[in-house]
Amino acid sequence: MPCFLKLLCIGLKKDPNFSDGARIGIERVFKYYILHVNERLSKQFNYDFLRLNLVKKVIDRFAAVMVGNVSESLIYEDGFLLVEDTVSKFLERRRYLDELLHENIFVDSVTRSAGDEIQFYVRFAYQRLGDHMMARHLLNNESDDYRRAFESGGSIAVFLNRFNSTRSQQGILEAIAIQLPGYSGEELFDVLPEAQRLEPRFLHPILQSLAWRPVNVAPELLDFLLGELVGNERQQISLHLFWDINIGLSLDETNTFNGNYLHQTLFRLSLSARDAIWTIYLQDRYPNNDYEINPVDRLLKWAWKSGPADEYPPEVVLLGSKTIAWFFTSVNRGLRDVSTKALIFLFGNHQSLIIEWMTAFEGVNDPYVTQRVYAVAAGCAFRTTNNDVLKVIADYVYQTTFDAGEASPDLLLRDYARLIVELAFYRKIGEHFDIAKARPPFHSTFPEIFPTDEETDRYKPNIEGTKQQYLLSKRAILASMVTEYGRGTAGYGDFGRYTFESALRDWQGIDANLLSNLAVKWVFEKYGYDVEKFGAFDRSPGGSSDRIRKIHKERIGKKYQWMAFHEILARVADNKSFSDGSKFKGAWEPFVRDIDPTFVANPYLEKEPFWLPKFEYSHWSKSKTKWLRDNTDIPEPGAMINVDDTDHQEWLILEMYPEWGDRDEQDPDVSFGREQRRLWLQLRSYITKSGDYNQITLALDNTSLMGRWMPESRNFYELYNREYYWSPANADLIAPAKLWQPIKHERRLIGKVALTSIEYLWESEFDNSKPNGAVHILKPSPFLYHLLGIKDGPQDGEFVDELGNVVCLDPSVNYDAPSCLLVKKELLLEKLKKRRLNIFWTILGEKQVLNTDDPSVVISAVIRHSKYGTSGEYHFFDR
Repeated sequence: MPCFLKLLCIGLKKDPNFSDGARIGIERVFKYYILHVNERLSKQFNYDFLRLNLVKKVIDRFAAVMVGNVSESLIYEDGFLLVEDTVSKFLERRRYLDELLHENIFVDSVTRSAGDEIQFYVRFAYQRLGDHMMARHLLNNESDDYRRAFESGGSIAVFLNRFNSTRSQQGILEAIAIQLPGYSGEELFDVLPEAQRLEPRFLHPILQSLAWRPVNVAPELLDFLLGELVGNERQQISLHLFWDINIGLSLDETNTFNGNYLHQTLFRLSLSARDAIWTIYLQDRYPNNDYEINPVDRLLKWAWKSGPADEYPPEVVLLGSKTIAWFFTSVNRGLRDVSTKALIFLFGNHQSLIIEWMTAFEGVNDPYVTQRVYAVAAGCAFRTTNNDVLKVIADYVYQTTFDAGEASPDLLLRDYARLIVELAFYRKIGEHFDIAKARPPFHSTFPEIFPTDEETDRYKPNIEGTKQQYLLSKRAILASMVTEYGRGTAGYGDFGRYTFESALRDWQGIDANLLSNLAVKWVFEKYGYDVEKFGAFDRSPGGSSDRIRKIHKERIGKKYQWMAFHEILARVADNKSFSDGSKFKGAWEPFVRDIDPTFVANPYLEKEPFWLPKFEYSHWSKSKTKWLRDNTDIPEPGAMINVDDTDHQEWLILEMYPEWGDRDEQDPDVSFGREQRRLWLQLRSYITKSGDYNQITLALDNTSLMGRWMPESRNFYELYNREYYWSPANADLIAPAKLWQPIKHERRLIGKVALTSIEYLWESEFDNSKPNGAVHILKPSPFLYHLLGIKDGPQDGEFVDELGNVVCLDPSVNYDAPSCLLVKKELLLEKLKKRRLNIFWTILGEKQVLNTDDPSVVISAVIRHSKYGTSGEYHFFDR
């Protein structure tokens, strides 16, 4: 492959029309590569390369002899004489073959015969070039009746049957499939005998040729091929190759087999038909193996690596984005999540195309797709700095989702749609909305008739006396959906109890078991689960691939269970009240949210180093006892609070959790219970009213902070990253908390403080797009956020002032740095002074010797701040 890539690059570079956007036909690549080599050799052999193309003459002679010999190579001596005979009448100098070897037109090899005799051979260096030259010779030697050439006894059929190498057969057939339309306007598929057309040895080269041909294939032929492959178990590999080629060509706006073909083909299918021929195909296409060329992974990389400087035509971006959106059907959670984030990133540079892309998926019959289309739209709405773009997105979402009658009974779709409209309303560019229409309760009907247990049990397959184990996938759906007491006191399904019933437990006037029965009915009758299509797959959704088993994957049946769950819960939320009489407010309670579209981490952007100093600790040489009792080797508190950036700007660290150990955590000795020393510290900060400052800090000084009885920030797993500080969910979950929290110790009130931080947490269960699992970001607390007058910056984890300058951040999000909360010192002190407030820090830590009986040493400190800087000292306590 590297050799062919070199040929490809040289051929394209020499093609004068390549920059004009002409399609890359492999024949053109070979043409200009041969011209390039001919020009180079003309200088050595002193001939006019414009009038004589000696390289082409030699190649044509070689191909003719190889076809005649039905061989991929010639004996070196025969090849040498053939070349000399071809060029000697034009040249005075000899050894033209040696230069062709040097230019990688040919390559030589050596073999040893059974009689220990050495024989040298010469063949085409690029097998694909040789295949095409031989295919051209075969076609040139035929009359216009190519059908006869492929019939039994025909010249090409005889040649192929005599060829021993299957690989070469495939290469030559692919070359014929590329060239034949240019000769006769016919497709190889049409000239083959009917009985051979769908044989993999002919069909695969035909499909592979589509990536390299200069002539479009008729959509009718593509439809016919797809129709022949669908539902044929023996053609599963061919069907997957069909999709591989289609995805590989998806960005080619001039090709009939591009993303539009894929979109139109998949859109018109029923949900179950599409899942049978497409969703199952996707399961083994992510993540990518290093040794395979995967068009799915390649297309995702294209989206991730697009930037402002990449001036892709709008048509190309739409083709790629439509194709990637169809990855949303997948039951491979990793693929679905990466595709969602990749599209948000792609549209960040092509914001004007979002609505056209969304419109293309109006009416699609797969909730997995519509949910993620709206998730992408939400991600784009939050990441744009252009209010005009936000308004266009919000207007479209409001009109199609909330202002057109009944809002789609899909809890996730509504959540993303509402998020967009609420953001526009908050930024005062959606004031024309009737915001009540975008807030629950929405108007949907609630079912009145439910299947009984007996009716539901009729879906169970009868597998007694049969070896058709795939039928068990049907039973898996029913077992999974059983609620806690749906079939007695035991035997519930995990999904039925911990997902379905858990979300429905606190509602009035519902029976979770009956709703579960309804969900089962929908799985089979509304969504069309077909055990004949999905049974074998659902018995082993990860297939035989170890890498697929390591990621979050589902059954097709589980997909339909999720779809039923989100619709049923939406209808319950619209029509029922909670047990305490309150109404549903949003998808954060009960928590049923999915991927967070407001946080996007590009896996192909390597994190750069950050200016934050490395707080190192290396005092491990002392004896264990001396190390525990040494009170002088702890990092100096002021150095962990006051830091300067590379521009000599002063910053304050408000929260940080450094930790050190004398052994690497991956050290096998640690896992086997060997002795390990560890030092950990927890740095936190608190804001007080100036009048309470001395009273609080003096009371805390020389007091052990162990037990974590001081107020601490908490994490919120229910809020999206960019939903903090303003949204209805924020108002429901965070705003009710008291701004000023009491410090109580030993039943004594010491004073009240305001926290400076809050933590965003999104578990990996709800986002497989990030390889490192759950996402943690330290953010300014609501108190600090409003005190500083800041807002979210363009980059996640960063907050900017009114001029757009970053003044507060967690550097671990975008840089190679530890997680901590940093704030511009001058800004914070100015705001504190203006409000008559002050700040202090606490440090809680511990020296430990793990896997021993040695007592640990507790470390506590209170660090005060004044106009003279920070001051405070450590105090040590036995634990």
